Amino acid sequence: MADFLAPLSSPAASLTGPNPLAAPQPGPTMMAPQYNEAHLLDLFDKMKRESTENRWVWEREWLRDLYYVANRQWIFYHPTRREWVDKRLDKWIPRPVTNKMAETVQAIRTNLGAINLGVVARPIGHDTQSIAAAEIADQMSPLIHEEHAMPQVMRESDFWLITTGNSCLHASWDKDVRFNKVFIPYEQCAQCQTVLPPKAIIDAGQRCPVCGSPQFQPAMRPDGQPVGEFAAFGKGKTTALSPFEYAFPSNVTRFDELPYIIRLRWRDKNYYEANLPEYANKIVWEKSPSDRSLQIFKSLALTNDVGTGSQFSYMGAAGSHTVEGVTEYEVWIKPTPEFPKGFVMRVAGDKSPLLLNVPDEGIPGPMPYKDIENRPIFPFVHAQYEHMGGRLYGRSAIS
Repeated sequence: MADFLAPLSSPAASLTGPNPLAAPQPGPTMMAPQYNEAHLLDLFDKMKRESTENRWVWEREWLRDLYYVANRQWIFYHPTRREWVDKRLDKWIPRPVTNKMAETVQAIRTNLGAINLGVVARPIGHDTQSIAAAEIADQMSPLIHEEHAMPQVMRESDFWLITTGNSCLHASWDKDVRFNKVFIPYEQCAQCQTVLPPKAIIDAGQRCPVCGSPQFQPAMRPDGQPVGEFAAFGKGKTTALSPFEYAFPSNVTRFDELPYIIRLRWRDKNYYEANLPEYANKIVWEKSPSDRSLQIFKSLALTNDVGTGSQFSYMGAAGSHTVEGVTEYEVWIKPTPEFPKGFVMRVAGDKSPLLLNVPDEGIPGPMPYKDIENRPIFPFVHAQYEHMGGRLYGRSAIS
């Protein structure tokens, strides 16, 4: 249990893990030498085609329900353009002013929001390790709940569940250096006055590496401010995914039988310049995603309750933006004979796919999360609002 909680909480919470102030160690880049970049890109292309085949059938229904909730109800599906367009109405025909769809969503969302989710950890045995792990889990549960911002996450998840009939939660470790920085104060040797970072003191056996003194005090500047540096260790994160942000083979009817799942993201150029600068000059940047699902997802930011579409985003089109970015695909493969420990890889771009090598996250490589028995953990959970036999995608309250 402790091994399960460690990746989702602060690194300092791990009792037996590495020193959180130590430099990150490179993770595995490949499972075996024979798995080269060309092989993984071919595998990705095959999985992407399987997951996006006939996906427009579901996108059409999800987008219709979202527009109805946003008070865009006078629409019809154009078979040639394959998108929702506004109906042409005579001037004397009034448009609806009471949105029954939104009222339905609000009522159900209020009921779901009143549910207070909690965790009760029980030991799986009578040994001291199991009892201690259960007690630590009980104590850490509220802290992890707060770190992952679960009230906001579940509120967003409820919206997608009610409106589209599907909700998916993805638990991960967020290492974005732009938002997850922690100030690490330095210490000063009381004998030789040397200012040292905590890692240098730990490596020297809790003594000053210059004079050997075990006495330290906080290092301060002349203006009274502490001396130190900001470091990004990351934090636990749970993301409520819309059905436009993940894909899987549509022929699978049960979530626990999924062979893999593809997590879709739109990353702006600033993210790569801050976190992966070595790829900033290699990626072919775009101003709108080529993937249809992400186009729809981005268009929702410019969809409002006021009448017809606009030149910025018309009924599901991504529109033109000035911010450059790239579509990022994160593929999570469950254990197979080829990948006995599971496999995770990221690919950036559609026109010129680029396999990302992120050693400190172990990508590409085996699944990073393990349970107490060292079995890989699939960090996705899927829920349906109303189950429909023969398919994995659920039916929404709006439908």
